[in-house]
Amino acid sequence: PDPTVVSILFDCGADTTMLPGADRSCTAEAMMSDGTKRVVTRDSKTIWTAIGPISVVPGKVTAMSPGAAEVSVTYDGKTATVKLLVKPDGTPWSELPVQTTEEQRRFISSTLLGGRVTPWGKKSPTVWVNPGLSATWRADFDSASSYWKDMTDGQVSLALVTDSAGADITVSFNPALDSLVALSGACGEARWSVSSGYIVKGVINFSTIASCRNWFFIQLAHDFGHVLLGTRSHTPGCGDVLGSPCAPWEKSEFLRGVSKFLYLVPPGTKPV
Repeated sequence: PDPTVVSILFDCGADTTMLPGADRSCTAEAMMSDGTKRVVTRDSKTIWTAIGPISVVPGKVTAMSPGAAEVSVTYDGKTATVKLLVKPDGTPWSELPVQTTEEQRRFISSTLLGGRVTPWGKKSPTVWVNPGLSATWRADFDSASSYWKDMTDGQVSLALVTDSAGADITVSFNPALDSLVALSGACGEARWSVSSGYIVKGVINFSTIASCRNWFFIQLAHDFGHVLLGTRSHTPGCGDVLGSPCAPWEKSEFLRGVSKFLYLVPPGTKPV
């Protein structure tokens, strides 16, 4: 007699958790009475069904929203079921290794790229500073670098280099900014680029207007903050170098908490 189906071996992987929007490949094999196996994943007689927040097509399940789910395959009267759990896409703030206040969380949320923690990919980004920016540029760099090493709990240590071509962060002039000084009062601008979930490049430019070099070490630390934290936002009030409308040479607990969060919480984390 022809072999009959004894049972179904149904496999959707060892990990039974999924995130919303994720796909998972599944395979179905019929265990036959003669000891052989028959792949029936996409057999026309195989029936796929789902219960819960998932959708199915032969060979693949897709998580739709958080919740418990079951996906089953039936072949020749035999059924096998896999239970899955669709978890929320994110980690509760209370479960993260750095605790924050509600105000800090609002600031961090405005900073996150794609809602996820995105720090620098290097612990020691290299920096080139145009020597013409300030007669004390080397001391200014050392002060600004020390400031952010402290604020990130030692997770970032800027390294000065003499060649702009290979630097991760460049600091120089941009005459195009001169016309903006009178309009906004801002003497500099900071830009950065991201790749594979990390900040990988930074560009800081300053106006050529001489007065913009007054208190240059504060301006440099201010724009380092934008590039290192990946934010265009300013901390509230005048409590630190990233503050607005003024940026004194201070170290607020607000900024310290934000900086530690962005460098001590695992990259890619999505706080919810």
